[in-house]
Amino acid sequence: MATAAPEKTTAALSVARPLRMVSRSDGGDVDPDRGSKRSVTKSSVMTESVMFCGIGFVVAAPLGLLIVLHVHNRSARLEFQADVRQLEEQLTVALGDRSKLQREIAAIKLDAELAGLPSASRAHYSASGSTTSPTR
Repeated sequence: MATAAPEKTTAALSVARPLRMVSRSDGGDVDPDRGSKRSVTKSSVMTESVMFCGIGFVVAAPLGLLIVLHVHNRSARLEFQADVRQLEEQLTVALGDRSKLQREIAAIKLDAELAGLPSASRAHYSASGSTTSPTR
């Protein structure tokens, strides 16, 4: 009698494979098969909040800089306009003083010229109120 040798089957049996665990740098284990549905850990929440704060500061810094520049330029422009107004007022006062001094100098010159003329000519210029010098 010949006994038949049991045949070895090479067919793979469908067996559930055990989950492979990957270690993280912070010591926690991550299940690679769970993908994006993994549980939220304390460190991931902390990382997100730090990133959001950083992004907030990165966005807020240029906006704050723009506001500061706008306010500075406006104050510089207003200060410049105030300086111009002040200089215009000083120029007006200086021109008024100049005109007054010119009139006083003209009166002094007329008095000096009249002092050198005969008395008849002096009376004529004094009565007419002329400020021009007589022609000779």
